[in-house]
Amino acid sequence: MNVSNFLFRKAVFGVLTLVMLMLAPVDGVNLRAAAMSVAAPLAIGPAAAGSTLGVARAGGTSLYDAAGKPILELPAGAALKVTGRTTDSRWVYGATRDGTAGWADPARLVIFGIPYLPVREGFTAPAAQGAASPPAARAITAAGAAVGLPAIVTSGAERLNVRSGPATGFAVVATLAPGAEVQAVARNVAADWVQLAQAGSPGWVSAAFLDFKGGDARSLPLAAQIPATPAAAPVSGAAAGGAAPTDLTGVLVFQERSGGKIFVYDLRSGALRVLTTGADPAISPDGRTVAFWRGGAENGLYLIGVDGANERRILSRTEPVRAPAWSPDGAKIVFSHVNGEDRCRDAGYGICLPDRFPYNMMFPLITTDRWGLARINREGGDYQDLAAVSNAITPNWSGRGIYYAGAGIQATDDISDNAQNRQVLGEARYQDPAVQPAGDSSIVFASLEKDHWEIFSAGADGANVVALTRPETTLVSPLPHNVAPAWSPDGAHIVFLSNRSVTSILSAPGQWRLWVMNADGSNKRPLPIDVPIEYNYSAEQVVSWGK
Repeated sequence: MNVSNFLFRKAVFGVLTLVMLMLAPVDGVNLRAAAMSVAAPLAIGPAAAGSTLGVARAGGTSLYDAAGKPILELPAGAALKVTGRTTDSRWVYGATRDGTAGWADPARLVIFGIPYLPVREGFTAPAAQGAASPPAARAITAAGAAVGLPAIVTSGAERLNVRSGPATGFAVVATLAPGAEVQAVARNVAADWVQLAQAGSPGWVSAAFLDFKGGDARSLPLAAQIPATPAAAPVSGAAAGGAAPTDLTGVLVFQERSGGKIFVYDLRSGALRVLTTGADPAISPDGRTVAFWRGGAENGLYLIGVDGANERRILSRTEPVRAPAWSPDGAKIVFSHVNGEDRCRDAGYGICLPDRFPYNMMFPLITTDRWGLARINREGGDYQDLAAVSNAITPNWSGRGIYYAGAGIQATDDISDNAQNRQVLGEARYQDPAVQPAGDSSIVFASLEKDHWEIFSAGADGANVVALTRPETTLVSPLPHNVAPAWSPDGAHIVFLSNRSVTSILSAPGQWRLWVMNADGSNKRPLPIDVPIEYNYSAEQVVSWGK
């Protein structure tokens, strides 16, 4: 074959390929641009063999060179194609979309499948890690008091507020980074707040966020002077007061992050306590039991009493499981789980083409987990796969059926007949539905509005879609997000997660915290819960509201 014939055939092949790309059926093309966005839910599970996707958690992360020197700061939501790891899996190697490569701490990433990555040699870990203090924060150092207990801050990815007194109503006087070593020297009467030895004025922190060495908070002496709790400030859409709202009842169970601590918060009294560790907590209809999942060596679904008693694993699985939700009578639990894999060819620009000729000759293979729905009884038996579209996640069980996210919002029933599945809202930007209790007349859900998430409502049949949250101003960038809605037991209120500012509508998004609003979207206000929360746009079921 001469050169001219070869070039001619190559040109013809290129034209045919372009035509095939243009004519590819819509249902055969996977548009992944949204999944790579900071505002989009992330695919769960390993990518192609030998590589996986990592996404920077809240607070971002750093890339290091082979000598352990920082070379790049990645913001929250930044994607990293991970292709290697250290022998002990404490560090992973990957590259950003612009080709910058380096080493990252996997604890600062949302990442799966690390054990399947090849080992890469030649990396020296940095001598010290830790985020720099924010410009407005004043760091605390231990004063080395002769009495008291040493402790380590365990507040997750965000910084822990230190206050002038033992309650969230007191002013923040400083912050502590996760992993900081402190000295607790005294406690309040309930032993849920402790006083620290520090440079400068005394400070108090919640005992729930300290890992004590050699004792617990109750072993500390009672503080000689305990400041009186300040009067509660009015709660409004702009600022939160220091006491629990008196117009709300019941308890919230919520997570600080997936796999981290799960808390119980009494809305009437303001009492806050750690329940257990895990993810996606869901409180039973009678308010007595919490379902959740754990991964890794403890992979499966769990139950625990809301009082902290009788924790047990009711379902052990080899594949990942997520998002348990109770049936209205509390007898069954529906959940999502990996039930296969999807294979497509990465053409770039967020487009993934079918894994067949000619795309399999031209583009790299992308393999992702496929998710489905199943249900069990509350003892873990009577397992049944349910009819659902591909990649079904975040189920919510109501008297009208099981609503879930999958190519929009769908509904199905507690049987395996595929004919029972029905589409409620067909737009893929609609995710994470929750059905209103006490009548099942409305649903709330999250909607991806170009570059940020908002919360919408609609009738249970998908009619009358209405935005419940909107940006209060477009003069800030990026715009804040509102996600993870859940109903109150009486269907009168909605709790949700937001990173909107509580001080000014012109302030940039800040720390994630729990907010509440009326069912029609009115009277939005932050709840006075001083817990740093991490959200990674992976459709986490952050909070559940029980009786």
